[in-house]
Amino acid sequence: MSTQTTIKKYLSDDGFLRASVVIGTTLVETMRTTLQSYPIATVAGGRTLLASGLMASHLKDGNVGIQFKGNGPLGTVYAETQASGAARAYVANPGVDLPTVNGQWDISTGIGRGILEVLRSTPFQTSNQVGKVEIQTGQVGEDVAFYLQQSQQIPAMINLSVEVGTYSEVIGAGGVLIELMPGHGSALIDQLERNVRTSPAISHLIQAGAEESDLLAPYLRGIPFKPLDMEFSLRYECRCTRDKVMDSLTFLSPETLDEMIKEKKNAEVRCEFCGKVYEVEIDELQEAKSRSYKKSLN
Repeated sequence: MSTQTTIKKYLSDDGFLRASVVIGTTLVETMRTTLQSYPIATVAGGRTLLASGLMASHLKDGNVGIQFKGNGPLGTVYAETQASGAARAYVANPGVDLPTVNGQWDISTGIGRGILEVLRSTPFQTSNQVGKVEIQTGQVGEDVAFYLQQSQQIPAMINLSVEVGTYSEVIGAGGVLIELMPGHGSALIDQLERNVRTSPAISHLIQAGAEESDLLAPYLRGIPFKPLDMEFSLRYECRCTRDKVMDSLTFLSPETLDEMIKEKKNAEVRCEFCGKVYEVEIDELQEAKSRSYKKSLN
């Protein structure tokens, strides 16, 4: 299994279609071991992580975050990728265990109904750009494609696949993002739709040793395309720091912090993305309480 996760890019010969492809088995397995997630959380979080990476691969700076805020038992599912390639994910309830339906993990039930938010930021913005759409299927790929169509006016197809093995390990994970460029014709759309219906599962191709171009070929059958020299490297990396942990404590109410102080022992704060535990001393809790109180007055 390669330790390198690289998104490769392609363009149709007529220039009306661009595609990004990733084999992310190692990336998603790193997410699984970090979050200690059960299979359905691994699949949902992994798909979201791959989607954020594919979308971020077009950035020059900033980052892309994808957040599913559904009413399913998984709770919030979030992933983000920076233009630097640093990616991370979070599942509110990674220990959820749901039965399969017809041999497939029931991601739609796990995520539930609700809102999909896509957050974009650049170094020159004071706040994130946030696009919102209703969750359509809860399968992640179809929902992200719906967002691109509705919010960005970009006709797109995105297929994401995460396969887990007997011991819950990730044995195949990858994704294909196809976007249509201005000026494309209806014949191109028809061809893509026909190809999608007959394309094999991405994870199965990966387990058989396929490369990125092999994953894309079934979707572009009958559509000449070429690789671009524009690769994008991904790595699982958390950006948590002690300062950020202290800032996060100020969002707790003064009353909550006071209860923590009354216990007269240091508190432990665990990063939800990487699991790193930060020990916060009582005087630091006092400082956070003071800052929280000042915030409550604004």
